Amino acid sequence: MNNNNKKFVIMNIKYLIIKTLPVFSLLLFLNSYGQNNTLILNGAYTIMNGGSAGTPVYLVVNQPDTAGIVRVSGHIATENQYHYVKWVTGTNTGNYVFPFGVSNNAADYIPFTFNKTVNTNNDITISTWGTNPQNMPHAAATNVGPVTQMTGFADSVVAAIDRFWDITSSNTVTADLTFSYLGSENTTAFPNDTVKAQHWNGTSWDPQAGPGNLGVTSGVGTVGPIPNQSTFSPWILTIVPNCTDAEFTYNSPFCENDTTTILPTILPGSAAGVFSSSSSNVSLDPNTGQIDLTNSSAGTYMIYNTVAATNTCPQKVDSFEITIYPVATSQANVAICQGDSVLVGGGYQSNAGTYFDTLSTVNGCDSIIITTVTVNPVPQQVSFTDTTLCFSGLPVNYSSSTTDTLYWYSDAQGNNLIFTGNSFTPSITSGGVFTYYYQSKSNGCSNQMDSVTVTVYNPIASINASPTSGIIPLDVDFSTTTNPNYTYNWDLGDGTTDNGASVSHTYDSLGNYLVTLTVTEGFCTATDTVTIEVIGESVLVVPNIFTPNNDGVNDVFRVESDNLTSLTGTIWNRWGEMIFQLENEKSYWDGRTSSGKEVPDGTYYYIIKATGIDGKEYELKGSVTIVR
Repeated sequence: MNNNNKKFVIMNIKYLIIKTLPVFSLLLFLNSYGQNNTLILNGAYTIMNGGSAGTPVYLVVNQPDTAGIVRVSGHIATENQYHYVKWVTGTNTGNYVFPFGVSNNAADYIPFTFNKTVNTNNDITISTWGTNPQNMPHAAATNVGPVTQMTGFADSVVAAIDRFWDITSSNTVTADLTFSYLGSENTTAFPNDTVKAQHWNGTSWDPQAGPGNLGVTSGVGTVGPIPNQSTFSPWILTIVPNCTDAEFTYNSPFCENDTTTILPTILPGSAAGVFSSSSSNVSLDPNTGQIDLTNSSAGTYMIYNTVAATNTCPQKVDSFEITIYPVATSQANVAICQGDSVLVGGGYQSNAGTYFDTLSTVNGCDSIIITTVTVNPVPQQVSFTDTTLCFSGLPVNYSSSTTDTLYWYSDAQGNNLIFTGNSFTPSITSGGVFTYYYQSKSNGCSNQMDSVTVTVYNPIASINASPTSGIIPLDVDFSTTTNPNYTYNWDLGDGTTDNGASVSHTYDSLGNYLVTLTVTEGFCTATDTVTIEVIGESVLVVPNIFTPNNDGVNDVFRVESDNLTSLTGTIWNRWGEMIFQLENEKSYWDGRTSSGKEVPDGTYYYIIKATGIDGKEYELKGSVTIVR
């Protein structure tokens, strides 16, 4: 069977049980998803062969669960880059164990574990094959170069385990990798040292990945887990040999023209190689690393020790920075403030002038220091007057004509710098007492810190009244914003006054009352007003007779009402016919129909509905008699 140059066998089964079968070559593709699509190895040795770059062979496990392969015993031998086991993992995560082995020997079981840690939807394709001590056959030249000059090693013959792994993923994924190998494949120069893994990045071998495990020369060895790997394709296991290092130190620093013999100290595990310097200004013996200070110049230099590479270890280079200090005269300038002093010239000096000191430095080199002392004057003290004002009078500004710079702070410790300059406008958004600290500075000198206080009165008058209207007698509760610094003056609109923060008052007369609150803080005031409406109860009276004879007395049917908000009504005759409608409390009936025709004397019936200003609802039914 051939499809896109790939050899494969498709088997539509839920369980594939391979049990004591002969050696054969196949690709298994379990093409219906489900937890029962499981490859079970129960004693079989499945040996894949016949694959090439043009026609690779695949054994496909189409079961995303980590139990897609169940191994009781036996294994799968790929032993060729183009014999692949492909596991369709989907978005699942977990330990995917590939049951690799070599030939049909039960002891040669070398599983590979791909611990998938992110839920990327992907397929994992892996093959592994043993190589000779020269690591041949290595991965195809189109994928990887010869396994030589690996990172940290000179030759793969003495550094690499004789086995390759080719790992690919259909999408980017992160996993922890655990490799297995046969002890007989460990032909390295240091087989019992730590073994780590290396990956071919397409151009060269990446640094070793660990932490690694001690190598074995019999049975089966493992390396891993190697965490958080996201780059795959060819991998190999390499040894970490115990090589001589090049670490050294000098007992520095040094003084120029010192006649002391200066030799390096070689650290344990290291050796003296060839010594060199970053500059020809250092007189250095390349064989011993001895420094001749009498023929070296002052400065900072890098000294190198190079231990040559061997057939098992790479070249080692270590470096150490030295400083050769000059014996010379130096000059310094020091500025102090008037009234301060500085330690120069063998004592504390408070006057301007030039002072000389001969010192032995911490480096052991004598030096003459010439110090020029400058005394700067302390800037003039600036004083501001405290301010008290109403909130409406903001902003307030403090400015000074001094040529020195004023530094404004929020507290006496100088924390939270607000503003630097000779003019300052505090940002005040509420009433209260605010203190600002400041001091003058010039040429690094400052005077004593001073302060200015801003007192801001901000009385707030805001009347809360409940209720604002109602039926006589009306009880009303008044309140406002409280503050212990406020005084209150209530004019309740009916001649009554009060000075509390809250007031309860009863209005027993009809009318509208303008209530005024005046709040005072210091010399500042604020006012607010509210109108209270006091109303009476609603009234509705319906007459039972009227005489529409145009004599000017009781000529119409009209209801007597007071304090209504709405009124509607209908007039009906004895046969249930509606003959007239009242639209409001001012409407009346003159004994005629809506078309203007006089109705005969007799009894008529009404339905009247109304709503009072006090919320009372009316629905009156009755009769009225017409007599002319």
